[in-house]
Amino acid sequence: MNRSPAAQANTFFLSNMAPQINAFNGGIWSRLERLVRTYAKQYGTVYVITGSVFQEPIEWLPSGRVVIPSDFYKVLLRVPPTGPPEVLAILLPHQPFQPDPDIPTKQRGAATDAYLADHAVSVREIERQTTLDLLPKLDVEALKQAVASDLWPRN
Repeated sequence: MNRSPAAQANTFFLSNMAPQINAFNGGIWSRLERLVRTYAKQYGTVYVITGSVFQEPIEWLPSGRVVIPSDFYKVLLRVPPTGPPEVLAILLPHQPFQPDPDIPTKQRGAATDAYLADHAVSVREIERQTTLDLLPKLDVEALKQAVASDLWPRN
């Protein structure tokens, strides 16, 4: 967001905010956001849709005026120079994730990536839970139904 003062200012709109548990935001969500930046550097253009899911029972902040999301999602779309568009959709429960402390430190990144891969879903599943039509201009049902079998490669 350092490309311009306006881009930075836009990140402070309330429409760009949702309450998150600190350990979620600074943990698994932060890891996912770093992966998105890695993908953008590797692939050039990556379209990202980020949002919240609200499932029963609804949880409110103490003010009673703000709902706490039950889950968060990211839908990543890239269009390779040749071939059809590719999508990766991840739906994460709004809870902290910590790799098993018995796992050696060098392997914790792989455990975290495995957790993210385990939460890959179809775009249709996110649409079902949010009642939104994501990627409305892409009328490719197979793309919306597909679940990525793995995180996009980083090499």
